[in-house]
Amino acid sequence: TMKKLALISFLLLFQWSTYSQEEWDALKSDTSIEQTFVNKRMFQMMSNVKNQQSDAENLAYQNLLKKLDDLMVFSSKNKNSSNKIISETQQYIQSKKLQLLNTYNESGEKVSFYVNNGATQNQINELIMLVEGINTPETVAFILKGDFSLKEISTLALKMKIPGKQVFDRL
Repeated sequence: TMKKLALISFLLLFQWSTYSQEEWDALKSDTSIEQTFVNKRMFQMMSNVKNQQSDAENLAYQNLLKKLDDLMVFSSKNKNSSNKIISETQQYIQSKKLQLLNTYNESGEKVSFYVNNGATQNQINELIMLVEGINTPETVAFILKGDFSLKEISTLALKMKIPGKQVFDRL
């Protein structure tokens, strides 16, 4: 019976670890979906690059980069791939119980922001922005993890030309 218990425990742990590794795998393995990944090491390297400008905005940007862990962007203009991005993103949002922060329509796009609060009310450890074309099949899922505030993301949105910057500016 001890062997059975050990085997069952191993299988449960294996299933759990496999499940956690499978997040976003359906999108990562789809070659019809454009993908961008930035990990913590790259953010640290980016924050160490000396910028010619040392104004408050650039300093805030460099400080934010040190707080970020992962950035993933999935995008497509193909209807089937876009539907896959939307479906996978909605499943992830539900499984992680992320909260809807805001949704609005702008320039023919529906933009939705979801967050997972960090240690304090103002801190965020995960942000997802889902952009869906209203009359086009174009879709973008933007997933950001780290330990940051919504106000700091406004700087990132400006620097990386991310739509929806005005949403963060109002917070």
